[in-house]
Amino acid sequence: MQLIPGDTGSAAPFAVHTIEPSSWGGKVKVKRFLGCAFPCASTGVLATCNHVINEIFEDEMLVVGHPTEAVCYKANILAQHNKFDIAFLKIEAKTPFWASPILDELPLGTIVDSYGYYDTCIENHILEIIPQLFSGTITATPRKNFGLQTGLPFYQISFPALPGFSGSPLYADYKKASALCGMIFENRSSKVVVRTIEEYKDGKTHFIEKSVREWESGVAHTTKTINSAAEDFGIKIWQ
Repeated sequence: MQLIPGDTGSAAPFAVHTIEPSSWGGKVKVKRFLGCAFPCASTGVLATCNHVINEIFEDEMLVVGHPTEAVCYKANILAQHNKFDIAFLKIEAKTPFWASPILDELPLGTIVDSYGYYDTCIENHILEIIPQLFSGTITATPRKNFGLQTGLPFYQISFPALPGFSGSPLYADYKKASALCGMIFENRSSKVVVRTIEEYKDGKTHFIEKSVREWESGVAHTTKTINSAAEDFGIKIWQ
């Protein structure tokens, strides 16, 4: 799958951030970077996570920016789905999506990629975006609930969802083409004891030390779940 920033066009997500409202129309002063969003309709509708935009302060304006364009777009919140942790934004721009969605469930081991932004910093009210590209496989499918709070269908993937990746699109190799299969929204942590040291004194355990290895797996909504959330609000997507 070729998912390279210079060649992707709209494969790169929008960066969601807030600005000082008084700076709109002039030299934009960025306040906070929140996460990512991506086109789900050519009419300016973007999908993101509800928690990405859930805590916007009254003195902030929500905007999105695209790395291939030196411009920000004011973003209006169309709908927020608390159950699904999915939200929809609207900007005044044409937003063709880079890959068609897969509404069928993908099997374990499917190769997936995600392109998002991590470790961004804000200096002098200017947002510095650092793109990150991850590739891995689907390690769990929507058929079971692995203890996530939502209890909703999801894909678990072999790479972590880094800070700032919430709302990033997940792409899959599907029938020799790239296709949209989900949206990253959180992590799932796992711990494994790799070594145990025990010290005995007078036949009884006196001291125990355990070495634990911990890793994180990203978790993504399926496109079917995104579609269901849009239908609940009467929002037309994938067109």
